[in-house]
Amino acid sequence: MKKPRAVIFGAKGGIGAATRQVFLDYSWQTIPVDSGQLNFDQPDSYEKLTELLDNAEADVIVNSVGVFENGYTADHNTTMNVNFGSNWNLVRYLEANRDSNVRVVMIGSSSYDAGRKLYPLYSASKAALFNLWQSARDQFADSSIRIHLLNPVRTLTPMATAGKEIDPNLDYLQPEQVAREIFRLCQPECVSSCVNMTFEDNK
Repeated sequence: MKKPRAVIFGAKGGIGAATRQVFLDYSWQTIPVDSGQLNFDQPDSYEKLTELLDNAEADVIVNSVGVFENGYTADHNTTMNVNFGSNWNLVRYLEANRDSNVRVVMIGSSSYDAGRKLYPLYSASKAALFNLWQSARDQFADSSIRIHLLNPVRTLTPMATAGKEIDPNLDYLQPEQVAREIFRLCQPECVSSCVNMTFEDNK
């Protein structure tokens, strides 16, 4: 019997690595993809994504790639190309393959609904992603494609803690908690949804 397959973008660390482990624990076949294989900040990213997914025969696609830029000096292109553009490429691919029976989870952030003064680019990219998810949800409503947006609060990942000490006074979700919610959303009975994870899910 063929094992179900999950393609996981951003599987090298953080939420992506934890998600891969959860799927492996449930005996899924996983296809991990990192930035060395597919860099969404490059102009050929859509062509590479198309080739990869055409060959993957995926039942599930999880996109956990992301970059975090704080302050007001960063160029916006990389943040938008990765945080938003990776998902835009994925939606374009799904539109070209509307007859597929695939469940998709895109990883957003609790920052999607309010700009944060310390990281305006990141907040803006996640707000754009929320609007993309809304459009995609309606676009694929009459198909077999199910598309989810998961917005966790601050999560203890290398991206969130890069270059700084972990503040013991702050709450964090664990990547494994987010990964378990991703796996739940990938079950066949789940309809397209936007799910916000809070610190109350820290259990």
